[in-house]
Amino acid sequence: MAYAPPGPPLVKAAFKVQCDGLPDGWCTKAKIPRGKPKLTKVQAAGNAQETKFPSGLQEFDDLELGFILGADGALAAWLEAWRVQHAEGETGQTGVAPEAVKRTITIQQLETDGATVVHEWEAIGCLLMDPGPIDLEAGKEEAVVIDVKLSVDRTEQRA
Repeated sequence: MAYAPPGPPLVKAAFKVQCDGLPDGWCTKAKIPRGKPKLTKVQAAGNAQETKFPSGLQEFDDLELGFILGADGALAAWLEAWRVQHAEGETGQTGVAPEAVKRTITIQQLETDGATVVHEWEAIGCLLMDPGPIDLEAGKEEAVVIDVKLSVDRTEQRA
């Protein structure tokens, strides 16, 4: 027998992604990493089996976002400016101090009305790992989506 959740189930229908300088636009998907407890393994003398304990540390996978590239070029310009801060192609140096490259990205899950925030997460200490390729194909009328991968120091659920 299946257990019915208290209240209606959450749907994936609407969410919003915000960051300083990030232009308003469409984001087709967001994969928000949650902290995974890191375990410490101990094997006592004379014991053939390891015992696991929490270490007090946690690890986070990458934050993955799928952005729809707009014709105005604002999203591509924002990603390029941030990429150059990570590594300047001509000099091989970072464009700013390494700590200044990090961003905080807020992801809000919305009700189907598109206005009411159900849950909110902050991805803190984001660095651009993969700005994603721009995949063009002639004869297609589909939106161009850029899949971006970001490393995060941590994520926190706010609401």
